[in-house]
Amino acid sequence: MSIEPASPSKTYNQLLRLVQTMLSGAAGIHGGNPEVYAEQLFIAAYRKEFHGILSRMELYIRGAEAAPGTLERELLRMAGLCAAGEPLQYVTGVQSFLDHEYLVSREVLIPRPETEVLVSTAIEILSKTREPLLGFELGLGSGVISIELLARFSKLKMVASELSGGAAQLARENAERILGAEASKSRLVIHPVQDPKSVWEPAEPEAADFFISNPPYLAGVNEADFQVTQTEPHQALFAPVADPGYFYRKLAEILPSLVRQGGYGFFEIPHERSHEIQKMFASISEQVVMKTDLSGRDRVLCVKIPGQ
Repeated sequence: MSIEPASPSKTYNQLLRLVQTMLSGAAGIHGGNPEVYAEQLFIAAYRKEFHGILSRMELYIRGAEAAPGTLERELLRMAGLCAAGEPLQYVTGVQSFLDHEYLVSREVLIPRPETEVLVSTAIEILSKTREPLLGFELGLGSGVISIELLARFSKLKMVASELSGGAAQLARENAERILGAEASKSRLVIHPVQDPKSVWEPAEPEAADFFISNPPYLAGVNEADFQVTQTEPHQALFAPVADPGYFYRKLAEILPSLVRQGGYGFFEIPHERSHEIQKMFASISEQVVMKTDLSGRDRVLCVKIPGQ
């Protein structure tokens, strides 16, 4: 009886080229560079298998070395998912956002540069006022908004509503990783809700210094890429059917009762309806400012509550 010789292990370089080939034209990389995505998958697979960090430089230094079989299997599994259309961030389980790396899953939206503009705008404005002590967020998701603000303002406490139990759990994990277990519990209050109509109910009786949110605002599947609408949670993407302005109209209505005089509201908005939304908030304040995203489109609305 003949024994088949074992297949020789592939080198790091060979595996990298193989994954690049698998990803060329794949839906999962969403128009990105296959070489860059292959590197990210390699680093993520290494971290999962060996609980260590493989830098990009080390990946290429090891190029001629034989890669461990377990690493090869995990890398090719991840690449296969990506090639089949799963977003890279869900495959690797992480996404960078401003100053930190966050855990992500299909329970939450993938954090995007547009939301970085929202948070950066809030930080810029709040840094010029008295230090914020209390903030409200509608729709916590992965926690990127509240956690970045908590990391920036040491005395701040955030109260955030969240409909998805899975998202709330992931946000808590992110908070513990970035802020520490004690600070996470004392400074981030997660207000679980069962009904979308109750997401407005704050868990704190006093008025906040600001209210911030990236609410569901898509009016239909034509306003987002196909991959987004197929893989990301619809309750975090889409506004109520036939009423895409629902969340903003409700926010404009209740904001003065939730935020102190002289406080702020910060909201990510759809550029397609930016002027319509601006008019909603102009009914409660003369100080309404629009900020654009990196593409030059209206993306963030800032409103100051009258009184101070």
